Amino acid sequence: SRDHASFGGRTSSLLIVKDGRIVTEWYQPGHGPHTAQRTFSVAKSMAATLIGHAALKRQIDVTEPAMIVEWQAPGDPRAAVTTEQLMRMASGLTSDTAGNRTDAIYMGGASVRQWTTQWPLLNAPNTRYRYANNDTMLAILSLKAAQAKAGAALDPVAFFDRIGMTRTFAEHDKDGDYILSSQGWAGARDLAR
Repeated sequence: SRDHASFGGRTSSLLIVKDGRIVTEWYQPGHGPHTAQRTFSVAKSMAATLIGHAALKRQIDVTEPAMIVEWQAPGDPRAAVTTEQLMRMASGLTSDTAGNRTDAIYMGGASVRQWTTQWPLLNAPNTRYRYANNDTMLAILSLKAAQAKAGAALDPVAFFDRIGMTRTFAEHDKDGDYILSSQGWAGARDLAR
């Protein structure tokens, strides 16, 4: 049915792909095929795709400890946390806010590194799942360091362009670290890719 009112008041676009072809496409007034919108937590899947691609290219081993320089002091138990544990949100890290809110980064101007690297372990890694925006941002910090060590640069926009997501971009903080737990922007066609 083309009764678009049933999509709800907050739906801005609907796109259905079957066998690699768009079979239906609808946009709320003011939106269109090239309107980039905040992806919210879909950005976590973008982060996982970037990390997976780097793993395939052998630029990162996700089973090794995450490359977080702030955790390398002797005796720091966080040095054992792997990038994979961060991506699975099983790092054992805690934060001081319910639901692991990251408003200080999203809206307050705090840097990813300043905010995410400070949290202590609450549980042993890989023993508890906890939905954590910080874990995804830490995994991207680890990817950035691993790629630099491999002589590559973390460039999400170039990667998205190569796979046809030509109107997708990832926001970064004042230090150039990507906020790929929520701050990706893409249109419906790019997300369908």
